[in-house]
Amino acid sequence: MLLAAVFAAAGTAKLVDLRSSRAAITGFGAPSWLAQPLGTLLPLSELAVAVVLVPVGSAWWGGLGALVLLLGFIGAITVNLAQGRTPDCRCFGQVHSRPTGWSTLARNAALALCAGLIVWAGRGNSGNSVVTWLTLTNGPRAGTVTLVCFAALVGEAWLLFHILQQHGRLLLRMDALERRLGETFDPGVPVRSPYGLPLGAPAPPFTLRALAGPPAVGLDSIREAHKPVLLIFADPDCRPCAALWPDVGRWQRTHGSKMRIAVVSRGSDQANRLPADEHGLTDVLLQEGAEVADAYRVGGTPAAVLIRPDAAIGSHVVLGPEAIADLVARIANGSSGSGAARENGHDGPGPMTAVWGLPIGAAAPVVRLPDASGRTIALSDFTGRRMLVLLWNPACASCGELLAELKRRERDQPTGTPDLIVVSTGTVEATRVLGFQSTVLIDSESSVASKFRAGPMPTALLIDADGTIASELAVGMDGILALAGWGGGAQTGLTKSRL
Repeated sequence: MLLAAVFAAAGTAKLVDLRSSRAAITGFGAPSWLAQPLGTLLPLSELAVAVVLVPVGSAWWGGLGALVLLLGFIGAITVNLAQGRTPDCRCFGQVHSRPTGWSTLARNAALALCAGLIVWAGRGNSGNSVVTWLTLTNGPRAGTVTLVCFAALVGEAWLLFHILQQHGRLLLRMDALERRLGETFDPGVPVRSPYGLPLGAPAPPFTLRALAGPPAVGLDSIREAHKPVLLIFADPDCRPCAALWPDVGRWQRTHGSKMRIAVVSRGSDQANRLPADEHGLTDVLLQEGAEVADAYRVGGTPAAVLIRPDAAIGSHVVLGPEAIADLVARIANGSSGSGAARENGHDGPGPMTAVWGLPIGAAAPVVRLPDASGRTIALSDFTGRRMLVLLWNPACASCGELLAELKRRERDQPTGTPDLIVVSTGTVEATRVLGFQSTVLIDSESSVASKFRAGPMPTALLIDADGTIASELAVGMDGILALAGWGGGAQTGLTKSRL
């Protein structure tokens, strides 16, 4: 009954949040093309195991199914931990999500032991049925039955409360967003970036586990008088972050008198200690999940934001190695970060300007990438034609929602709409199975997003026939469809274009 309750809770929570379940599967290293079928099959299998465990006649088969699933979980967790990776464990969907660790492994091992005992006992020794237990109303078993029923009710109430709480928060945030769009949307004015806190807003406090030094470090402990703090958000599994580590170590050593640079990462100590030791990084702080990134509205990695000496936000969020290097150089040269902005009634240079997207009219960056066949293609090859460049990740759940609409538009593309160029950060195999008819470029190093100063995917922008930027960034399905001239609802993200 314990195993049945656990598997029922896990399967239900995953079905309620299939998107997170599919993302978790790719996070554990499974091919992205398997994410959708496995993301659906896994919770259904867990629910089936829970059902089969209840009747005495089928309990042995339920125990066997539970043991197989748990051994599979243990194997996947062990392989990832051995590689220094700690993907999110979404065993109970969004109800409980945190990076995997040895505690996750121990929990699954304990459950596997329970399943193993059922299998070891044999098919004819599953004990009394639920009905038999409930009819034994006298003696010590009555108290046991009452306790078990009470514990089950508490567990189900806890699960239901957390599911409703998560979805209630989502609905409230959607209502707030709809009100803001309804109040402020103007087709002639670009919608501002949804990332980062307003300039001059109080920096959210935090307390994080330090990779080295004190066990807990807060924002107040890393702030110094007359010196700004630069928070760099990173992830040990992020390729652009790996390219940035040498620069971060050098900046910490050479610019220590002008700013304090702290790295806010996530994952295991082992995964973060390797780059920290190799490049001499200090002030590496570890999130449990993405709690600090969410508080500062950081939508990707690597990203950075400046905190002024008065504990106020001193810059917009910048994304990508090039944008972060530019921000560091400006702070080191005294063009930002020495104090608050004049517009806020303080002395000192003005705040950093936003760096999401390139200015309209600027020359498009040089991009040369292989397509799925290995042939190198440059964006300049399409000069003379208007392009919609779509930054894509096959493992991205939001990208998956957009895929069907894109493929439909490819088959029936309206006259005069721009040519679609898909830049995918997935593997050739994961991208090929999507079935795009348009040109697809493989960006295995995730370098193009930083060149265009883009945030989370899917993101798109227009490039004019003369090779210049013709729009701001469009984020999300409605914004991308509207930018492409394919219709869609209210624009989402940055969607002003030169049409």
